[in-house]
Amino acid sequence: MKHGYSSENESDLIDHFKVIDDKIEITYLDNSFEYIDFNDENINKLLEKELNQAKVRQNPFVIYSAYEKRNRSFFEVVSWSICLGLIELCGYIEHHSLALDSYLKWFVLVMLGGSLVKLKLNQEEVTELKKYGIYLDIYDKINNNCFGNSLYKGLKGPDTININNIDSFSLKYLKGLRANLTKLEDYWYSPIKSYVKKSNK
Repeated sequence: MKHGYSSENESDLIDHFKVIDDKIEITYLDNSFEYIDFNDENINKLLEKELNQAKVRQNPFVIYSAYEKRNRSFFEVVSWSICLGLIELCGYIEHHSLALDSYLKWFVLVMLGGSLVKLKLNQEEVTELKKYGIYLDIYDKINNNCFGNSLYKGLKGPDTININNIDSFSLKYLKGLRANLTKLEDYWYSPIKSYVKKSNK
């Protein structure tokens, strides 16, 4: 998790954790660290906490807020781009470049640059929400994977995904994983469903 939510402090939200020798290094969203003993109980507790964080972020208000910020920053980029175009057009029509035009152009370029940075960050948050949404939808099925390596066919990356390492996987990977799961379920379960349906007639 790289983005938090307003109801929690970043110092309480886990970014990720990793095992170092006999300790677990926990990194929080505010870039602070904590070290605890390495054992299965602590690992399971951390995974459960990260899973709960992801579920909270699927709140409709959180999702709406992320999309609203992304859309607002997109329109800012469009607006400043139009301003820049108008300045260039006026300079071309007048056939000269006044000092005021030059200063105004640099001001707009700075504002445009800032808006582009905000758009990038806000788009990353939206993408993260999409990834976590897909993961939570298929969590139970991939956690109890009965399809083996077939589930990861055609996907580039490790064959193990969990809530702690999901940030290292792309949205495309998650979509591919979901598509593979759907295909495998259709292939294996459709004949069973058809048989049950005929038997109940």
